[in-house]
Amino acid sequence: MKLGIIGDVHGSTSWTKAAITRLATHGVKHLIQLGDFGIGLASRSFIPEVDAYLEHHGLEMTVVPGNHDDYHVVNEVAPGWLSEHIFLPYRGMTSSFDGKHVMYLGGAPSVDRTWRQRRMRNPHSQNIWWPEEALTAADEVYAIQAGTAEPVDFMFTHDAPYARAIDKQIAGNPLGFEYRDLEYAREGRDRMTRIVAAIRPKVLFHGHYHFKVRANLHWTDGSDGPWETGDIPKAAIAATTRLIGLSNEGTRYNIAVLDTDTTEIKYIDAVGARS
Repeated sequence: MKLGIIGDVHGSTSWTKAAITRLATHGVKHLIQLGDFGIGLASRSFIPEVDAYLEHHGLEMTVVPGNHDDYHVVNEVAPGWLSEHIFLPYRGMTSSFDGKHVMYLGGAPSVDRTWRQRRMRNPHSQNIWWPEEALTAADEVYAIQAGTAEPVDFMFTHDAPYARAIDKQIAGNPLGFEYRDLEYAREGRDRMTRIVAAIRPKVLFHGHYHFKVRANLHWTDGSDGPWETGDIPKAAIAATTRLIGLSNEGTRYNIAVLDTDTTEIKYIDAVGARS
């Protein structure tokens, strides 16, 4: 079975519609969007237009909420249908595609939280930050229980566990975020890493970082890790998770097709799309 995977789109109607069209031509049976969809932040026509495109192509989409989605809406709807063809899962929700077990785990801490909070002090400002964006201790416990009750083949998240491919890009705080917000984001990644270490899915797709990520995370029989190639002897590897991060709208690595039978991943270019 082929699944279409889409990274962050931030409410871009033209890009999302182009992504749906391109993925439909590749024979996908379902779409999964990895968060920062634009719930409550995009134009009012965004969700109706995307839903109409999904209907036209005979597809449904599961949206894993990010940190730039309105959690007043998310918490009211999930688990349930945001529109006729767009489904919102709750954190740690599991399902299956063609016999393959999957888990959805949305949310991530905003590393620009302080800036967003300051903007919201303006009485005319739109709400652009929600404390519910971050995974909680209860989310962690539930996800681990659900993910270890039955082996997870594919995991779809917004945030990601630790990996050198990500850490090298954000090292040194190049965008000058507040220290307290960096700590807030670190706590979220600590939690995500513990969850993934316990579940050890075969493949994990994530968004959030706005650049392509490909890495193999290795796990030992112990509780430590993740390890990467060259860190430990091959004989010590008990399991491996392929980490696949998709970039944001308007970029080359925002869209991919996953073959659930072979685990082959193919990037798709949304030709002619505008962000």
